[in-house]
Formats: sequence, structure tokens, C-alpha cells
Amino acid sequence: MSLCALLMVKNEASRISVTVQSLQNLVDAIVLFDTGSDDDTIKIVQETSKIPVHVKIGSFTDFATSRNEALDFADSCGYDYILLVDANEEFIGSIDRSQLDNAQCWYMVYRYKYGPHHSTVYKNIKLIKSNIGIRFVGKVHEYLAVGSTPTDMIHSCHVFQDRTLDDDKSKKRWVRDLDILKEEYEKDPTNTRTLFYLAQTCSCLDLKDQAYKYYKERTLQKGYEEERFYSFLKCGEYCPLEEALYWFSEAHNHSPNRVEPLIALANIHMQCKKYSIAYLYLKLACMTTPNTDMLFVNQHQYDYERWHKMSIVAFYAAKEGVFDSSQLLLEGKTACEIAIKTGCNVDRDEKNLAFYK
Repeated sequence: MSLCALLMVKNEASRISVTVQSLQNLVDAIVLFDTGSDDDTIKIVQETSKIPVHVKIGSFTDFATSRNEALDFADSCGYDYILLVDANEEFIGSIDRSQLDNAQCWYMVYRYKYGPHHSTVYKNIKLIKSNIGIRFVGKVHEYLAVGSTPTDMIHSCHVFQDRTLDDDKSKKRWVRDLDILKEEYEKDPTNTRTLFYLAQTCSCLDLKDQAYKYYKERTLQKGYEEERFYSFLKCGEYCPLEEALYWFSEAHNHSPNRVEPLIALANIHMQCKKYSIAYLYLKLACMTTPNTDMLFVNQHQYDYERWHKMSIVAFYAAKEGVFDSSQLLLEGKTACEIAIKTGCNVDRDEKNLAFYK
């Protein structure tokens, strides 16, 4: 069975080679739909790739329309499966093609890095069987309307994108998206997807007051609950300080298996030097076992930050005398040792560990 990678591109010369290189041992061919590049994008793909490259020149209408035109082209190229790829993505791992008979669409884990110690993890449909008629919906923040189509998960391969190496293309897209999303919002202010991504776009553009307004509206709507959780969390970040405890508490009540609101609540109490209260939130965070279906995950907080903050808070909470100090010191020492093992900020955590000896 054959597999191609489908890329819709425009002026991606600065990073496209990274993506192409990651595909060489993963797929049989690259299908490139170019919507009007005036740089060397096409030439770089052709020169970098050691596997066949099929090129079609088109134009950009909106994201769903143009991606669907790209899918039509990929369907016509004769491959059994289509891997959906964006520029600046890297594919890490392998795909066992013998396991592709039990579904028609497959999710992959997506790891999105946007700072030295900040990343988001979610999953998205990245592989589909060709010629089954599934298409994208939405002028912006488009998605595959899979409906009841059988889906599965690929665990042997994940997608990585380092946005710290991105150029200003993202900001230009956000500016364009904002106008389109506001038009859609005026037509239907209750559309939860439009509302959420309008808030997201305002957040990306650092329009904090507008982001807070739309996130707040999104919390009042039902629909996709992961979006609603994230909206509670972002309201806590953008609201007036006196409202932050409410919003972070609502985020925790909505999704008690998430550590992000617990760390946010602990931070507020740490700033007020209320270490015993901060300790309670961090203890719960350290006891939390996340499930695998969560989206918009701040992975750094799960891997490192909850342990690092516990190693600090437990020491100061022990001095307050509210809880058993020997137990607190033991928990703080253990948290510090776990933080050190992550290799994130070893020097700092080793200095903290010295306080427990």
C-alpha cells in the first residue's frame, strides 16, 4: 500500500526543507499544492526530496476551499493513503502500514514548542485513506469533517513543530484570520468554534481585553469541553486580578485531572506568601494523573513545573506550622529529586535540594 504526503504551501522557503527531510523515509511521494509562492519553495522541495514530488499550482481562496482542492489533486495521484502535512512540521517515528486496514482516518500526537521550556501537546487527524470523500470545513481554523468515519490512533509517529524558529508568517495569518472570524462572529455569535478561535486569535495578537471577552463568552456555551476548559483557564490569565481565583477554580472544577489551573492557583498564593494554601494545590497537582485525551496541554507543567514549585512551597509551608513539618520536608525533598531527574534546571534544583539536607 502506498502513502503520499500532501503539503499546501506558499512562500515557505525558510523552513520547508526541514519538513521534506523528515518525510523521506516515511512516505513514497510528496504532493505539493502551491498557492502562489514567489520564492524558491517549489525548487527547494524538489531539490531536497529523494522521493517523487507531484506539483500543482493553484491559488488561495480560503483554507477549507484551498485544502479541499489540494485533496482533490492528491486523490488523483493514485496513492492509497494521504499524510496531511503543514510547512515547518517534522514527523518523528514510523508508520506501520500493515496496521492501516482497521480505519479510514488516523490521529497523531502533535507537539508544539513555543518557548525554551513551553510546549503544547494535542492530537489531530493527520492521515486519511484517499478517495473517501472526506473534506475540510471552515474558512479559517479548518477541520476535517470526518463524521462517523472509522478513526484510529497512530502511536509510532508524532508531529513536532518548533514555532520559536518561525518567521512572521504566523502573525500575518492571525491578522487576516481576525477579520474573517469577526465577520463569522457577527453572523452567528453562538457558533462555539468561531467564538473559541476568535478568542485564540486575539490572544495570539496580544489583544488581551478582546481575548478575555471572547473566552468569557465561550465558557457560557456548551459544545467541545476541551475548548471550554481552556477558555476558563485563559479567563484566569486575562481577567482583573481579583477575579483570577474564580476563573482558575472554575477551570479546575471543570477538569479536575488537569494541573494547569492548580499551578495557577498555587502561584497566586505563593505571591501572597500563603505557602500552606499553595502547598495544598501543588500536592493535588503532583498527585494528578492526566488522561491521554487532553488537548491544549502545557507539557512543561506536567513534566517539571509542578515538582519544582512543590520543592519550594513545601519548605516554606513547613515553617508556617499548619501541617506536619516532617511530612512536608519529605514531600519537598522528593519533589526536588524528581525535578532534578527531568534535567530541566538542574543547577537551580540542586541548590534547592541542599536546603533539605
